[in-house]
Amino acid sequence: MAPIHTAARSGNLNRVKAFLNQGVHVNSRNAYGYTPLHTAAQAGRLNVVHELLRRGAHVNPRNHRGITPLQWASSHPRVIHALIKGGANPRYKNKYGFDASTYSLKGGNAVRASSAATKWIKKTQNAANKRRQNAMRQVLGSVPVREGGSTRIGLPNNILRLIGSKIRRN
Repeated sequence: MAPIHTAARSGNLNRVKAFLNQGVHVNSRNAYGYTPLHTAAQAGRLNVVHELLRRGAHVNPRNHRGITPLQWASSHPRVIHALIKGGANPRYKNKYGFDASTYSLKGGNAVRASSAATKWIKKTQNAANKRRQNAMRQVLGSVPVREGGSTRIGLPNNILRLIGSKIRRN
């Protein structure tokens, strides 16, 4: 194991800072594809995780099996919270199809209980819904519609009623 990985696993923040100051890349990988963030997260070293994220560590790197640091932080709720707050995606799946909640304590309670995870999921769901609605509006909003003897651009009223008020509002 590379020295920075050993320092990250043991929680030796001063050694991690020294390696980074000497030019060791914050996202350096060992033979199995683990970054220092993977090893610090797995060991529950919150102070090292904070420092690595502050220094620009990628928050969602995957090792050779597709496992992210968030998945390795399974039994450390504070580390899970810090990673999600730093931008980790709790829905990334490894090559076996498991996400972070599969690895977490009691079937994902640590990930689900994280307020940062809840905010992240709501934010991404809302953004995805808005993107879908905008795409639908762009495609269907340019259709010529004949109703009542006149022609207009947009959706027919019967389609608007079927889709609901979300698209009509905007």
